[in-house]
Amino acid sequence: MWDNFKYTLLSIVRNPALLFWPLGFPIILSTLFSFMFANLDESFQLQPVALGVVQDETYESAFGLDDTLRSFDGSAADSEQHFFDLTYYAAEDEAETATAEGAIDGYVIVADGAPVLRISAAGLSNERRLNLTTVTMVLDGYVRVLNEIETVMEEDPTLLLDDSAQAMVAELVNQGSQPTDEDIEALVQYVTAQGTPDVIAGFQTDAVRTEKLKLTKTDPDSSARYYYALLGMAAGMGMHIAYEVVSAFMAQKSPLGARRTLAGMSRWRMLVSSLAASWLAAFSCLAIGMAYMHFVVDVDFGDRAVPCLFALGLSSLAFCALGSLIATFNLSGNLCVAITTVLAFFAGLYGQASQRIADLIAIVYPGLAALNPVRQTAQLFYSLLYYDSLDPYLHICAVLTVMAAAFATVAVLRMRRQRYAYL
Repeated sequence: MWDNFKYTLLSIVRNPALLFWPLGFPIILSTLFSFMFANLDESFQLQPVALGVVQDETYESAFGLDDTLRSFDGSAADSEQHFFDLTYYAAEDEAETATAEGAIDGYVIVADGAPVLRISAAGLSNERRLNLTTVTMVLDGYVRVLNEIETVMEEDPTLLLDDSAQAMVAELVNQGSQPTDEDIEALVQYVTAQGTPDVIAGFQTDAVRTEKLKLTKTDPDSSARYYYALLGMAAGMGMHIAYEVVSAFMAQKSPLGARRTLAGMSRWRMLVSSLAASWLAAFSCLAIGMAYMHFVVDVDFGDRAVPCLFALGLSSLAFCALGSLIATFNLSGNLCVAITTVLAFFAGLYGQASQRIADLIAIVYPGLAALNPVRQTAQLFYSLLYYDSLDPYLHICAVLTVMAAAFATVAVLRMRRQRYAYL
């Protein structure tokens, strides 16, 4: 049994054609994916906008607008976020010329007491439109806060006073002196003139805001699904190794198979040792492919290296067992490639359309999706990367273990029951 395992493994290594699909296929295709997805994440990241500002009298009189824009300017010392690269112009004509020449993406001007964003036709392109949304969001937020301040000034201006000013008003009331509306208005004007950023910040702090929550231990990667499905497809291609190895000792396939049938070793021992050699060769190829993806293509597999390798080995075992089963039915080896290609479609390897179909099947028919070993392989890596608990991972491992055991058992039973009228 050991000798059959050893010589079967040597025969696989000496046949490069058998190793191409589980080894060369993931390396070549992952390299192509790396070029395709090179700028995918960058295209969804907001880039600083070259924004012009018409700094005329109306702009200077706009309450807190300059402080708001400067807080997002990367060159400002007190800037918290870099959304803008501001350039100031004395007149609108200068800003229009700079926009037409492409020096800036657009400019802000105050018209009828409100800030207005004006951009060129190039600014409406898909590449710049996403970045310009930050400008509109900041201006909309400024207008909202300004309207809230005006409403408060009309209804209860004392709410705009800072702690020191409110203490002064409380002291006057305690002394029996009721401050007049003119006194309150004077205090409000003084506070807003001296502490405009603080007043605006107070309204922004009290306003409803959106906070970024991290639901997974690793940030989602939009391209990871393709690489994980590719590993699943490569594992499926590995069953062709088991198919060729098992076919080599089928009597009806070749004279070598006839001689092996007459050998003294029992068929189940021959099948098990050959299946083990096929699995070791396929798993080694997949491990090399996964290492290439991680260290060269920079695919994130998380920090659980051992469970990842175990998942890859279990998936490879299930497919090798399936390849052995197909060989016992005396079917064509092209069936292995056809099965893997179809299963990869329902694992989402072929683009967004196949991903939507795969997700729909997983939602409507979860049991049918669980029978797809290519998808289960991809889900193994997803569960390790994005889940804190190992429960989903162990569940998928159990499913693949049952598949491998079922395929191998049926293959052994078929090998033992085969009879030949003559050899």
